[in-house]
Amino acid sequence: MRGLVLPIVVACAALAAPPRDEWEPFQDRREVSASGLRYAVVRETRDFKLAYELCRRRDGVAPMTAAPGPRRGWPGGEPPPIGRDPMDSLVVEGKLDQLPMQVHVADTFDGLLLFDHYASVGHGKIVRWIDDKGVLRAQHTLDDLFGRVPLGARRTVSSIWWSRHVSIDDERRTAVVVACDDELREVAFGDGAITTPGRAQVLAWCERGPASRRAAMLEVVGRWPAGAADLAAPTLLRVLQGEDEDMALRCRAATALRTLGSIPVGHDLAMDVFTRGRSRGQATDTRGYALANLALVAGDAALPILRELLATEKSTLWHDVSRGLVSLGPSAVPSLREMMFEADKPVHFRAGAAAILGEIRDARAVESLLRAAAEGEEQLVNSALNAVVAIAPPDLGERLISLLQAGTRDDARIVLYFRSHPTPAAVSALEVAARRFAAGTTERGWVDEALARCRKE
Repeated sequence: MRGLVLPIVVACAALAAPPRDEWEPFQDRREVSASGLRYAVVRETRDFKLAYELCRRRDGVAPMTAAPGPRRGWPGGEPPPIGRDPMDSLVVEGKLDQLPMQVHVADTFDGLLLFDHYASVGHGKIVRWIDDKGVLRAQHTLDDLFGRVPLGARRTVSSIWWSRHVSIDDERRTAVVVACDDELREVAFGDGAITTPGRAQVLAWCERGPASRRAAMLEVVGRWPAGAADLAAPTLLRVLQGEDEDMALRCRAATALRTLGSIPVGHDLAMDVFTRGRSRGQATDTRGYALANLALVAGDAALPILRELLATEKSTLWHDVSRGLVSLGPSAVPSLREMMFEADKPVHFRAGAAAILGEIRDARAVESLLRAAAEGEEQLVNSALNAVVAIAPPDLGERLISLLQAGTRDDARIVLYFRSHPTPAAVSALEVAARRFAAGTTERGWVDEALARCRKE
C-alpha cells in the first residue's frame, strides 16, 4: 500500500460508513522551486520507496520547469522527460520509505519538503524536511502537529483528509501548514520545532509569499471573529486596493472585509473587484471564487447574475454558480421555486434550482419540489426528490408514497428511500411500482429488497 497515494474523496455526511478509497499510483515527476533555480526529481522505486534527486540549476540558462512522468496503466501520449539536466549541480540524492502526496522545493536555499494530506498510510509522517546533506531534519505525524485530528477532517476507509494548504516560507525557513479548521502550524527546518503563528504573522503572510499561501491566509482571516476586524482591516484594504495585485487575492480580501463587517454590502470598490474577477478574461479559479462568493459582497443583487449563469455555464464554473446561489439562503427560495418550471431553460438549469433548494433546506420549497417530482423529466425529478428528502418535512413518507403510487420518471429514487427507511405503509405503492420494472433488472431488485424490509416492519 505504500506505493499508492489517494486523491481527495468528498464524503457524503449521510453515509453511515466512510466512503471507499479511489487508489491512484504515485506519479514520478520533476518539481521546481518558485524561481525554477532549484528542482527535484522524484521517483518510486521497485520496492515502493521514494528516490529523490535535489538539484541546483546552473547559471546562464532558463529556469527549470516542472514535468509529470508516466502514469502506470494510464493511456495518453509520451510524457516529457523528467530526469535532471546532467550539466546542473546535484545537491543530494537518496531514498525514503514513504511516498508523499506533495513535494515542495525551497527557492533560496537547498532542501526538500515532503507533505501528505492523509494520516493513516505508510508511516503516517505528515511533514518531512530533507536538508542539503540528505538528513531528515524534521518529521512529524498529525498528532505531533495538532495533538488530534483537526475538526472538519474527512475520513475515507484508510485515510484522514485534514489540510487546506502547505508551503515553504523561504525567509523564515519553515513549513507553513493550514488545517481544514483553520488551525495553523509552522515547522522550523533547523530543529523541527512546531509553533502556532499568531494573527500578526498570518496578516504578514497575506501580503507576501506565493499566491497560493496568500490566498489561503486571506481566507483564514475572512473566517476570524468580527472582533478581529480592526486588526485585519488595514492589511485587507491594502490588498483590495492594490491595482497590481492578482485579482484572485483582491477578491479574497473583499470577501474577508465583508465577513468581518468592515465594508457594507455594495461597496463600490469591492463590487468593481468582483465584477472584474468574474469576467471571462480571468483565470477559471478566479472566476469560480468570485461567483461562489458574489452574494457575500453584492447581497441579493447577486441573484439575477447567478440565475443567468446557471442557465449558460456548463463547465466547472456551474458548481461555483450553484454555491453562490446556496449562499443567498432563504432569500433565493421564491426565485428558485419559479426557476424549476421555466420550460424555455435547459434541464440542468431547472434541476440545478431543485438541487440548490435541497442545499438551502427551506420548508417553503416542499410543495414546489413535489410538483416538480410529479411532472418533470428524469433529471429534474431526481434533483427534486433528493431535495425533498434533504428538507425532510414531517409527512415525507406519506408524500413519497403518493408519488410512487402515481408514478414518476424516477421511481427508483423513491424505492431507494423506502429501502433505507422501511415502513408497512409503503408496501402497496411498492407493489404497484414493481410492475413498472422488468424482472432481473437492478431497479426491480431494489423494489424487492424494499418490499421485504417494509413487510418485516
